[in-house]
Amino acid sequence: SWELFKNVTSRVKPNQKTVAKGMSILARFATAPHTLPASILNTLKASMVGGDQITSKTFVLAQQDSTTYPVYAFRTHTRHLPVECIDHLIKLCMGDRQIVFKDDKDKIRIFFPWTDSGVSASIIKHNLNILVNISLAECKVDPRETCNLQAQLFLTTLTWFESAGFTMEHLKQMCSLTRDKEKLAKQRIELRAVWEKDNFAQMLVYQSLPVYVDVRFCSGKDVPLFQSSEESIAVTIQWLAMLTIQYSCTPNAPQEFYEFAAKKNNQDGSRGLLKKPAQIVS
Repeated sequence: SWELFKNVTSRVKPNQKTVAKGMSILARFATAPHTLPASILNTLKASMVGGDQITSKTFVLAQQDSTTYPVYAFRTHTRHLPVECIDHLIKLCMGDRQIVFKDDKDKIRIFFPWTDSGVSASIIKHNLNILVNISLAECKVDPRETCNLQAQLFLTTLTWFESAGFTMEHLKQMCSLTRDKEKLAKQRIELRAVWEKDNFAQMLVYQSLPVYVDVRFCSGKDVPLFQSSEESIAVTIQWLAMLTIQYSCTPNAPQEFYEFAAKKNNQDGSRGLLKKPAQIVS
């Protein structure tokens, strides 16, 4: 697999800018594995060094007796961030946890946990606001289910924090006001009594919830894949290279994407918006 990896990446023309991007995943695997998605980390471990894999658990809320709502499942894993990252994020995220809603739609947006986009200061602030202000969440479909909905939202968000290695004391440290610390502790006790009921796993889920946990450390912007920018093309090629290792494919996927991107550049180049992508040579 290591030979296959070198074979694929060697097809990228070795200019300094492209090589820096092309080797970034491998460099991060060696020096900062907590910045990689769990799937990529598992792939590199299996292909190169072996060792324990990050294993996920799936929890199912069965939507018992419902013919309207589909089964809801939430997939999570434990992958604590380094202490230095947690301390850094705590300092960035200290503040007042008060939130203001524009309307009901805005309230639904604010109370949607962000658990599938890694860990950054902005995501922590958003999710911590949910925990502190969960008593303001409402179930519009059936007001009688508001308490269950609050428990589902709180538990989902708290699971994300705990997966990343944040304790309740860490969460309190990020609440500048004593009243916010007290609300957080009080609501955890009250809602824990709800989710520990025997029938909680069969409760209906009336609001959209995330379906998996991603707790990689995000220190900068994420580059979208399969876009026709030079940066996206370079990153997409390295991800495709990883997939050829994981699925034992022939190393043609990066070349095929390059040809697509080059064609796209030729079509849009007259607008002056796109640069020529990194060239792949045989």
